[in-house]
Amino acid sequence: MPKVPKGKVGMYVYIDKKLYEELRALVKAKYPYLRGGLSREVEAALWYWVRVHTQKHTNAVMNLLKEEPKVYKVFQQVKDYFRQKYKFIPYQVTL
Repeated sequence: MPKVPKGKVGMYVYIDKKLYEELRALVKAKYPYLRGGLSREVEAALWYWVRVHTQKHTNAVMNLLKEEPKVYKVFQQVKDYFRQKYKFIPYQVTL
């Protein structure tokens, strides 16, 4: 286990392999002789993302959830199918 710097936490995420390889190449070009360059760049990107999505003049909740969940898209497709085939609009029922 590598030693965790003071004030830092480890975070493991899954990202696209091609994105990872491009990111590693860019970081290596920017910091050829520096250890921890990837951590610096990922941390900077996360800070930027947090600042952009929590600005006072924007609605933070709407900025965080811009894309619809996949389940909602499937629900809309099923609803459209019933509307076309049976001239019926189904309603979502919670169990």
